[in-house]
Parts: sequence; C-alpha cells; structure tokens
Amino acid sequence: MAIKKAIFKIFNGSTWDEYHHKTDSAQVAHTNSDNSTTTAEAIFNGTTAKATLASGSTGDITLRKHGNIVVALGRLKTSATAAGATLATIPAGYRPNRYVRLLAPRYDLRYGNIGINTDGVVALVNDSQLSETNKEYYINLCWVLA
Repeated sequence: MAIKKAIFKIFNGSTWDEYHHKTDSAQVAHTNSDNSTTTAEAIFNGTTAKATLASGSTGDITLRKHGNIVVALGRLKTSATAAGATLATIPAGYRPNRYVRLLAPRYDLRYGNIGINTDGVVALVNDSQLSETNKEYYINLCWVLA
C-alpha cells in the first residue's frame, strides 16, 4: 500500500483543516450513495473479475469496475470458425446493460467483430478471415452499467 506524501489541506466547509503530510489511501473512508462505506484505495483501484472462457477459447480477459464503468482488457484466442460462437462469459455485476459490439484487432493486423450480450455472453460476430482456426484478439473495451 503506497503512502501519499504530497502536502495538502482539507476544507471542512468553513475553514481549511491542518496539512496532512502522510495519508494512506486505505485509511480514507468514503460513503457511497447507498450508505455503504469503502476506502479511497478501493475507489482508485476498482474491483476486478475475470471472464469465464468457453471451450475452445484460451487467454485472459480482466474486468475492472470503477463506479459504474467497466473496463475489459486482455487477449482471447479461439478456434471458432462460425459466427455466433460463444467465446466467453462476463460475470454478473460486470455485464453491460445493453448489447455491446467491438471491433477487436488481431495479432496479425486483421480484425474481428465481437458482441457482448446483457446476459454476459461474449460471441464472435464476424472476422476478416472467419474460416481460420487460430485467431487471437486483443480486447480493449469499456461500458457503463445501468
């Protein structure tokens, strides 16, 4: 856990409180809109999860949630040759609230089109060389939760 060493003041609504020379972000409490509490560190770092890969798919898709924004990053390799083939599943709590489609670049400068349904299913929509059995996609996408 990193110690923030920058000097700053906190305004309490009427006057400036003392300087804080060292503050650990895990010690700073934050109250969410639902009255639950968290730390500043958790807000900065977000929460993470992994997508579950379908049979025939390998790689890693990491999902990081910052408030109501989800960022999906990773690589996905598949042998699927049919449009509509399921590649992975996004866990509940990270799923988009509407259908999302992304243009996913491949390692060989080609591209594929991948869709994510509201039930979390990640499917191959199309590819510039759909019949190839060895495709690797770079995933870099974000969406807003409801």
